[in-house]
Amino acid sequence: KAQLCYSNALNLYITDYNQNPNDYIAYRLGNMYLKGLGTDMNINQAIYWFSEAEKFENANAAYQLGYIYHSEKYGLQNNELASNYFRKALSAYLIRFNNNQTDSELALRIGTFYQYGLGIERDIEKALLWYKKAVELGNIKAQQKIEETNTQQQITVLNLASIAAHMGKIINTETIAAAKQKYTSDSKQLRDEKIQKIKLGHAVSDNPISYDY
Repeated sequence: KAQLCYSNALNLYITDYNQNPNDYIAYRLGNMYLKGLGTDMNINQAIYWFSEAEKFENANAAYQLGYIYHSEKYGLQNNELASNYFRKALSAYLIRFNNNQTDSELALRIGTFYQYGLGIERDIEKALLWYKKAVELGNIKAQQKIEETNTQQQITVLNLASIAAHMGKIINTETIAAAKQKYTSDSKQLRDEKIQKIKLGHAVSDNPISYDY
């Protein structure tokens, strides 16, 4: 029954769009094809309808296109296209938030752009600032994102510390190896000099220091 209702809605949306093209209907159609609501999932149709909505500067459609080209799920990965669409979406979201600074869901979504580096350089501090704004506006999910982000930071710090310790161990090992090599080389030179002195009739050692060859 649900699929039948979705199918009827899909056909009505297409009819409505043909009569009155607009981003709202195009975006809804994109989602229906992306999720297989009332029809088989069709990523090409989803891209078509999201692209139609994006022509009207629909930020959500730009985000969905960025996601499609960013994800491995659809086999269409294109980092350049993904970044371009994500940048368009973020720019529109920032403008929208400036016009309505009580939208907690929007603040949460903006935070994800910075957390994951979607179309921009990854910036955990900015991500946390946006998540905190969302929490202040009463968004519970944003608190979970703060905890998740803090955990990621801790893991990153631990990984960096582990790498540093490992590199320090390598450097230390290399230093010891170099010292051993130098000792061996110096010892060989001293031994050769000692043999030469013996051949020339000199004393075994010209100084009281004894060397272990």
